[in-house]
Order: sequence, then structure tokens, then C-alpha cells
Amino acid sequence: MERYIKKMKNLRNNLLGYTLVLPAFLIYGLIVLLAVFQNFYYSFFKFTNITSYEFAGLDNYINMFKDKVFYTAIGHNLLWAFMIIILLFLFLTIAVFLSKIKSRTILGAIYFLPATIPFVVSAIMWGWIYNPNFGILQSIADLLKLNFLRQQWLGDPKLAFYSLFLIGVWTYFGFTVIIFLSALQNIDRSIYDAARIDGATETKIFFHITLPAIRNTLSFLIVFSIIMSMKVFDIIYVMTQGGPGYSTEVMSTYIFKLAFRGQNIGYSSAISIILIILVLSLAVTVLRRNQKE
Repeated sequence: MERYIKKMKNLRNNLLGYTLVLPAFLIYGLIVLLAVFQNFYYSFFKFTNITSYEFAGLDNYINMFKDKVFYTAIGHNLLWAFMIIILLFLFLTIAVFLSKIKSRTILGAIYFLPATIPFVVSAIMWGWIYNPNFGILQSIADLLKLNFLRQQWLGDPKLAFYSLFLIGVWTYFGFTVIIFLSALQNIDRSIYDAARIDGATETKIFFHITLPAIRNTLSFLIVFSIIMSMKVFDIIYVMTQGGPGYSTEVMSTYIFKLAFRGQNIGYSSAISIILIILVLSLAVTVLRRNQKE
């Protein structure tokens, strides 16, 4: 009898939870899932304009894998993700340093400031910094005679992508440091004290205590970084629109231009479906690996 009453209470609590979540799920389904399914449907059609289209089968997907710009764009997204994940460990090192000093709250707030600035505003601001005529970098180069700063930062195909990536790092750095710092503060200090008493070096403490303790946080930031890297759009579109040439083209800018400039809605929909599959695959791989460990 007691077991039956307990089951009924659990069922009632679960029903209450599902009822509370249901409105948010319905909104999510209407706004996100419906758009994804509509995109998937459009990917099988060839559009001549917004209202005129015909069934194309798998032609859009076949043409995609013959498209050199598609490979360039997806390569830039993957490179962006790879570099930002590598930098996560630098951000973690900075967070570890901050966790040991008293002024960490003030410094953390200063580091977080760029994350509060909208991406479009950051892009415009950095556009002024990179400007070869009146930008700050040009002024510093003239003042200190630093000729290596006299570059076409956004006009040189070899520099443009990395110049934009620097802006992405600037906007993302503070967010990751704050998340790492929060995770580090939750580690029991007595574990560190016991390790030092046993003669453990700071390096061993970092790899055998700190990293395992914040593994879930690190996995979250890796997945989040992958998602952000795959959907990066604002900074690139405002500053270079994928140029010069295709040197800064990414999936989002390519999809946007195909859909709204070229009216090639079917092809852009196919690319967006591949982008969704790629992001989900990478995220699930990271999460599964974290669970196994």
C-alpha cells in the first residue's frame, strides 16, 4: 500500500513537471522545430523565386558536394571551432590564476564586459580599429614605428579570417573565464590542502584534481564553443560579408547570401540541414565521450 501511494505521488509530481514544461515546449516546437522541418522540406525543391518552385529530389544535396565554396565555408567553421577549443585551455589557465587572487571579482567583471556588447556593435568598433586610414592600429604603427601593424587586416585574404577570429575571441573570452571561475570556486579547498601536504606539485594538482573536478564544465564549454563557431554570422557579415573573395566565408553567411540574394532557397535549406546535422553530431560525440570518462 505504501509503495502504491509513493508511486502515485511520484506520478503526480511528474505530471506537474510535464505540465509546467509543456507551454515552453510548445513554443519551442512552433518556433524552432517547425522551422527545421520546413527547411528540410524546402531542401528537396528548386526555387526560381519565392513563390515558384519545383521538386528537385536530392539534386540540392548532390550539388552541395560539388560546390567548392561550400567546402571553403565549412572548413572555416571547423577551423574557427578548433582554434577556440584550443584557446579554452588558455582561458582555463587564466581562470585558475584569477581564482588565487583577491581581486578576481573585479578582474572577472572587466574581462566579461566585451560579452555584454552586441556582436554588431563589436564588429563596427573593431572595423574602426582595423581601418588602414584612421584606425588605432595604424596610429600605434605610426607612433611606435611598428611596420608590421601597417596591414590591410580585413582586405588581405591571408589575414582577414584571423582578424575576425580575434574579435570572436575578444567577445568570448570573458564569458568562458567567468564560467571556469565559477566552477573552480565550487571545488573543496581542503582537497588542494591535502594534496600539497602529500607533496603534490601545482602541475599534478591541476591535472589530477582541478581538471577532473571541472570536467562537466569543460565539456559544456566545448559543446557551446562548437555551436557558437558553427553559427557565427554577425561579426563576419558586418565586417567582410565573407570576403575578400571567399577568404572569410562561413556556413551562415553563405546560407544567407544564397537564400536572400540569390533566391536559391532550396539549396540554402539543404546546406542548413547539413549544418544542423554536423553541429548535433559534434555535440553528441563530445557529450558521449564525457559520459564514458
